[in-house]
Amino acid sequence: LDTGHHGRVTTTAGRPRRDHRKLRTRRALIEAAQSLLVDREVSELAVTEITEAADVGVGTFYNHFANIEELVLAAASDRFAVMEERTRRLSREGDDVPTTVALGLLVGMSYLEPNLVWWAFRSSLESDHVPPILIVARELLDTGWRRGDFALDPALSLYLVAGALNGSVLAAEHGDVPAGSDTDAEVAAAVLRQLGCDPVTARSTVEEAAARVASASTTTDADHQVGPR
Repeated sequence: LDTGHHGRVTTTAGRPRRDHRKLRTRRALIEAAQSLLVDREVSELAVTEITEAADVGVGTFYNHFANIEELVLAAASDRFAVMEERTRRLSREGDDVPTTVALGLLVGMSYLEPNLVWWAFRSSLESDHVPPILIVARELLDTGWRRGDFALDPALSLYLVAGALNGSVLAAEHGDVPAGSDTDAEVAAAVLRQLGCDPVTARSTVEEAAARVASASTTTDADHQVGPR
């Protein structure tokens, strides 16, 4: 109970339930966008199909997001946050930059939706709303370049990594290659080579990273699984 300025007694008992309902609705909208972006570009989405997929009204959409772009940014940030956490769990003290990049690539290819990756990357180039993981990725690639791990300019490196991630996930979603297959490791190794690693180092680095991902994906603890696909 809460006493207001005029002595009236109000109750806050219903607030947690309402807050939970709002969070559940927001989550439904985010998941609807993530699902639709498997086969569609952001520019092809309509508010009505998003709300239909989320089973909410159009008015409810605008209670949570100003427009589709804001929703997609939230959807991307949600996915990237989980990807960053899963990559962090797989990392070990003393890992070099190529190993961290390989882990991020493998986790991303097993977890992210196509189009969402590329849209978020392109949008970050044109706005101040940059998902934290892209900031981390830029800093990581810059560190690799300054330390001599990579020979490719950091600005071009981020294009390469984002494009490889999106292309691999698209291919898996369209059935061109099985998700989580050896193709993921081949793509990761190819990216490391293009960044400047020699072929032997690229292959061994990805093999180590892939072993960690495989080990995590077979654990019985759902909180430590890598990739829903």
